[in-house]
Amino acid sequence: MNNEKSNVAQLHEAIGSRPSHQSGHNRALVKRRIRRAALLIGVFGVVFVILGIQLVTTNAQIRSMHQDIRQEQTTLQKRKREQQRLQKRSERLQNEDYVKALAHNKYDYGKQGETNYHFVNK
Repeated sequence: MNNEKSNVAQLHEAIGSRPSHQSGHNRALVKRRIRRAALLIGVFGVVFVILGIQLVTTNAQIRSMHQDIRQEQTTLQKRKREQQRLQKRSERLQNEDYVKALAHNKYDYGKQGETNYHFVNK
């Protein structure tokens, strides 16, 4: 019976352990994956920083525009009040009695033969 060939192969002690060439391959694969992950993190980091900077500058521009709009609205309101004041004055200057009173009071203009007296307050 010892001379019979068996269909069962003898177990070798290397079976189940990793061959040396495959462990080096795995290390290289791990290094590539680590580099790839670092590269992706770096790319996403750069994109994130660029978008953040754009967001900050855009918000600053928007705030500046809003401030300019408020300033222009204030100026517009002042100009409208000035326009209303001038419009009222223009309407009063169309009145002959107002013009006579203004000339008399402000410019000491009097009718022919009229004497103007000025009283000094002490």
